[in-house]
Amino acid sequence: MERNHIKVKHFLLLSLALCLVSPVNADTIKKSRSGICHDTYSHYYSRTKNYTPFDSLQKCLDSGGRLPKNYGGPGIKQTVANATLEAKVDNRAFSTLYDRSNWPHWADYDRDCQDTRAELLIEQSEVTVSFTNSKRCTVKTGRWTDPFSAQIFTKASDLDIDHIVPLAWAHGHGGQDWPTSRKEEFANDIDNLLVVDDGLNSQKKVRKAQMTGYHQTTLIAASM
Repeated sequence: MERNHIKVKHFLLLSLALCLVSPVNADTIKKSRSGICHDTYSHYYSRTKNYTPFDSLQKCLDSGGRLPKNYGGPGIKQTVANATLEAKVDNRAFSTLYDRSNWPHWADYDRDCQDTRAELLIEQSEVTVSFTNSKRCTVKTGRWTDPFSAQIFTKASDLDIDHIVPLAWAHGHGGQDWPTSRKEEFANDIDNLLVVDDGLNSQKKVRKAQMTGYHQTTLIAASM
């Protein structure tokens, strides 16, 4: 009886040890229910509990998955390289990886210390704005109405300047081949900018659906 008890005890200890050492393969790629592929470089890797496992990031993407927003893990370089090579071999059009830093903003074209962001905040404020100091470079307060939520804001720090036609969208529709000067011009185009609630600025899908024909035409003309 005592011998059987020892065997059961050893079995339980061994099972516990195996669970502790290998709960999930460190190389397992997790495809969440929303279709996002998470590797260990994703901020949400450990939080993703319900997922479909893959043994490589490429296989997860090939299954229809997508990378997390702002993903910067080393796996992306190989993934992009593989996709680019495949497109070249198949003689298909392809887009290079979007990098926001390749689209310079905000610019101060008239060198008055007020960049595009400041000038737009001044222009769209419903009242006279105040500045953070006597140099009058950075806007501090004013009155702005978010065009999507209709919420009113009085602190400039609560606002973002959003592109109606997103830079990433422009990049994937011809903008990747523009020279830096044209990318900067597009990124700072006042007619393509809105003052919005910084808490809602990530909702690009809504804004993309609301793009006007004018802005789509402008983008096509700019790429010609």
